[in-house]
Amino acid sequence: MQRRADIITLTRMQANLATTLLLSFCMSGTISFAMTAINSGFAGAFVARWAHNYLIAFIVALPTSLIVRPVVKRFIEKRTRSVTGG
Repeated sequence: MQRRADIITLTRMQANLATTLLLSFCMSGTISFAMTAINSGFAGAFVARWAHNYLIAFIVALPTSLIVRPVVKRFIEKRTRSVTGG
């Protein structure tokens, strides 16, 4: 029997894409939920309004994340120093 960690292995590029996809999914869901609740409350067809807003937010968040994440990563890497010694 395989260990759970051995079942799925991703390349670095696949891992970066998966991370971006999952973060976009979670962030757009969370923010659209909060904004839908703030703007229209939980009454009525809240779930339908949230689902609509979620879809729009995800459609915007995913390509934005795919473009912005590598730029931010390079920016941070240029300003990161390695720590040596103890």
